[in-house]
Amino acid sequence: MVLRVRGTKKDISVCGMKIKSTMRCTRQSGFSLLEILIVVLIIGLLSSMIVPNFQRTTPRYEREAFIARFNTLVQFGWQQALSTHKVHRINVDIGKQLITLMADSGEKDKSGESAFKPITNAVEDTTCPIPDQILIKQFFIEGHDMMSKFGRSETKSAWFYIVPDGMAQNVVINFNDTKDTQDNKSRPVGLVLNPFSAQFKVYDTFQKP
Repeated sequence: MVLRVRGTKKDISVCGMKIKSTMRCTRQSGFSLLEILIVVLIIGLLSSMIVPNFQRTTPRYEREAFIARFNTLVQFGWQQALSTHKVHRINVDIGKQLITLMADSGEKDKSGESAFKPITNAVEDTTCPIPDQILIKQFFIEGHDMMSKFGRSETKSAWFYIVPDGMAQNVVINFNDTKDTQDNKSRPVGLVLNPFSAQFKVYDTFQKP
């Protein structure tokens, strides 16, 4: 009797007789399910770290982050005006590139006008830096462009008010994003304040009051 087993040569015994046989040990190469899952997990982790960091470097992300922070500041001022029954002021210092929320202190300044002071110990941040890429071109308050006055003044600062009943002044801010260019031109952006909700609506073009 002849017994053939494919593979490496090896003597085996059948019914007391030694028979030379060949045995072949084969092993298929490939990845196990566990290995595939580990690779997928690593790729997912790398993507979660790389994609957000890439987005944060884009001009649009920086611009939208500034607008969101600006809206949060104005909304907090609106809430404070309602709860404290005091007039609040949003001070935009274009020279220092800083927006600050202030409240009526109940005092008078040297000119006899109400003195506004920054809010202290607030639960929300009461300042908002203006990024270098934001170049304000027009700043309308109740239809008057405050930027036209800056050409004759050293202090480039403007402000608008939120009264205790929750109403804000009519404000339109038009600016260029110098980092976000198209056809070698800075992207224009228009912000229009809703006086009832105290939130800015964003437009892709300059807006008129």
